Amino acid sequence: MKDIVNQLSSREKKLLYFLVCFLLIIGGWYFIISPALDKHTALNNEYQSLLMQNSSKQIELQRYLSAPEELKEKQDSLNKIIKKYNPILKDEKIDKLITTLILNNGLDPISLTIGDIQDVQLQQDNTNETNNTENETEQSAYVKQISVNITVLGTLTQMTKTIDDLHDMEGVQVSSFQYSESMSNTNEKTATMTIILYMAEQ
Repeated sequence: MKDIVNQLSSREKKLLYFLVCFLLIIGGWYFIISPALDKHTALNNEYQSLLMQNSSKQIELQRYLSAPEELKEKQDSLNKIIKKYNPILKDEKIDKLITTLILNNGLDPISLTIGDIQDVQLQQDNTNETNNTENETEQSAYVKQISVNITVLGTLTQMTKTIDDLHDMEGVQVSSFQYSESMSNTNEKTATMTIILYMAEQ
């Protein structure tokens, strides 16, 4: 081998030296650097994936940690809404509630009819892109309503006071009111009112 090298000229030795260096560089790139770069890319991709998973887990953890507080806020909000309604009342309690109010205002009850409990119809406004508004009704299984038709005898002042008291009550709405003059010479009139009671599970 030495004889062959000694027979080479200085130029050929330089070329042979550069060729060996080139082969070493190519071999090093192919066998060492390129696999290392591929492994680095794979590890970086895995690292980025783990970072994304970690961020997702952190968000889930924050939601989990804040869930009791959110639940308490929603329960408090629900309790405030519930307080606006009456509890679910039986016919006897509704009769007593309305009759007591009528008698306290000096009216004479003539008749009282209690309807059936129904789900409340909720109005929803849906606006599309052409700004046309459509109203849709949706039943609420949670909030109930019941209509009470009453006929009373008394003065207009007593009736006005009764209606004011009904308006001040939570979960009560006077949906209609009609009165007619009494046939006698007194100031008393006969009035028919429709009252809607809104109720919810307490």
